[in-house]
Amino acid sequence: MSISRVQKSAAAVSGTNVTSVNATLPANVTDGNMVVACIQTSSATVTVSSCSDLGVTMAQAIANTNTGLSVYLWYGFNAVSGGLSSTITVSALTTISACLAEYSKTSGTWTLDKTGINSGSSASPSTASITASAPNAVYVAVDCDDGGNGFTAGPTNSFATIADNQTNFQLGTADKVDSVIAAESTGWTTAASHVWATVIADFTDGGGGVAAVGPAPTGLLPGAQINRGVLIGNFPDRSKW
Repeated sequence: MSISRVQKSAAAVSGTNVTSVNATLPANVTDGNMVVACIQTSSATVTVSSCSDLGVTMAQAIANTNTGLSVYLWYGFNAVSGGLSSTITVSALTTISACLAEYSKTSGTWTLDKTGINSGSSASPSTASITASAPNAVYVAVDCDDGGNGFTAGPTNSFATIADNQTNFQLGTADKVDSVIAAESTGWTTAASHVWATVIADFTDGGGGVAAVGPAPTGLLPGAQINRGVLIGNFPDRSKW
C-alpha cells in the first residue's frame, strides 16, 4: 500500500477584505482520491464556513486561532466526479490565502489520524511533532504569519512545498509521505520576526504497522520457523522412530 501526491495548486490564491476565494488545481480530481485545503485568514474570529465544488464532502481537520490570526486544514475523502476548483467561504470580511492538494492511495481506507497545533512569535515558525498510527501516511502542514516578508528557508525535515503566499498575511504549506511509522514535524525561516500559527495532520490508508523481526522461539527443531502462527520446517518421520 502507498500514498502519493497527485497534484497541487500552481500557486496559492489570496484575497483582501473578502468573504471567499476560489482555489484551483491543474486538473479535475480523480474518483476515490483525497483532497486537502490549506487556508489562512487575518482574523482569529473569522471561521471557515465551507470548501465546495470538488466532488467530495469537505470537513475541518484542525484549526489554530491562538495568535490573533487563523490557520485551517480541511479535507475530503473519496472524491466522485470531482472538479478542479473550490470556493472557500469564511464567516466575515477578512484577508484569505488558500491552496489545494490531491492524494491517491493504492488500497485501504482513507483515515484522518493525528493532529497538532503550535504558535509563537519569531522568525522560525514550526509545527508540533506528531506520529502516525500506521505506516503509509501523508503529513500536511500549514503556517500563517502576520507579515509578508517572505520565507528564506524551509520547509524542513524533507517536507515539500505545496503552494505558498508570501504577501499580506503569509501562508506556508508543506507535505511529506512516510512509508514507516515516524514522528514528523516541519518548519520555516522568515525574513523577519512575526506572530505565527501552525497546524499539522496526518492521513493514512488504514494499514497496520510492521512488526519487528526477532529471534526464533526456543525449543524448535533446526530449520523450523513460525509463520503466521503455524510451525513449519523439515521434521523427522515419526513412523521411522
